[in-house]
Amino acid sequence: MKTPRSSRHGFGAALAALLGLGFGLQVSAETVTTVPVGVMRVVIAPAPVSGTKITTFSPSLRLPVSESFVGKYVGKVTSLTSTTLSDATAAWAVGALSQAATPYYIKLTSGAAAGAMWQVSTTAANTASSVTILNLSGRDPLTAGALVGDAYEIIPADTLSTLFAGLESQIGGLNIDAADNVKLHDGASWRTFYYNSSAGVQQWREGSSSFNRNNIIVRPNSGVIYTRRGQTPIALTVMGLVVIGSEKFVVQSTGASFIGGVYPVDRQLVSLNLQSMPGFVVNS
Repeated sequence: MKTPRSSRHGFGAALAALLGLGFGLQVSAETVTTVPVGVMRVVIAPAPVSGTKITTFSPSLRLPVSESFVGKYVGKVTSLTSTTLSDATAAWAVGALSQAATPYYIKLTSGAAAGAMWQVSTTAANTASSVTILNLSGRDPLTAGALVGDAYEIIPADTLSTLFAGLESQIGGLNIDAADNVKLHDGASWRTFYYNSSAGVQQWREGSSSFNRNNIIVRPNSGVIYTRRGQTPIALTVMGLVVIGSEKFVVQSTGASFIGGVYPVDRQLVSLNLQSMPGFVVNS
C-alpha cells in the first residue's frame, strides 16, 4: 500500500481526529460540515509477455494541508497582479510555499475566477503575504477575472517522487526502455518520465536526460498515462480530501489538452457537457 501522503502531511492524525469528531457528533447530536476524506485505489494493469500495458488515471483526491503549515491556508486576496496573489494577513513562513520537493497551488474559490488554480513558483520565494505564480496556460489571474476580495485556498501537490513513493523497486529500470513510463502533459506537450534504478542514480529522469526529475509536479487536476512493463499488477493507494468546489480548466486552442477527473466518481461523456464550451466544433 502506498501512503506517503500520511507521513508528509500528518494525514493519519487528521483522519483520527475526524473519526473522533464524528463519534462526538453522534453523542452530542450537533451538525458540523467537514470536507469529505477518501481513499482511492488505482490498479495499474500488468503487461503481457514481451509487451506493455497502458493505464490512465487521475489523482483526484487532494493532499491535506500539513498540521505544521504556517500561516493561513484559506483567506481573501488583498492585491494581485498578472504574476502574484497577495493576502496582507496571510503570515506565511517566508519561502515555505516555494520548495520544489513540496510544491503548492493556490486556488480561487469565489468570484469570476472561482475554480482556477495556479502553481506557486518554486524559484521565486514567497513572502509572508505574497506568492509568485505560474500562468495557467496563458491565463493569468487578471485575464481570468480575479479581483481583490476573492477567496482562495492553498493546495499541496504531489511530485513524481511522492506519488510513487515505495514502488521504485517494482517500476524502475536501467533506462527508459526497461522501466515503466509515466507520461504527463504540461499544458504544451507530452513529457515522459521513468525511475532510473541504476546504482548511484536511483532517481526520476526524463527521456535520455541525466537531470534529476524527482520534483516534477503531478498537477492536482491532471491525468496520468502509465505504461507498465512488469508482468504483475501494481496497486497505487492514496488518501486525501475529496474536491467539493468547482474547478476550471484551460483547453488549448490548438493541440492536445489532457485533463483528469475532478471528483472520484464515474462520469459519462455527455455529463461533462464539453460540447457547450465556447468555440467547440461540432459536426453531424
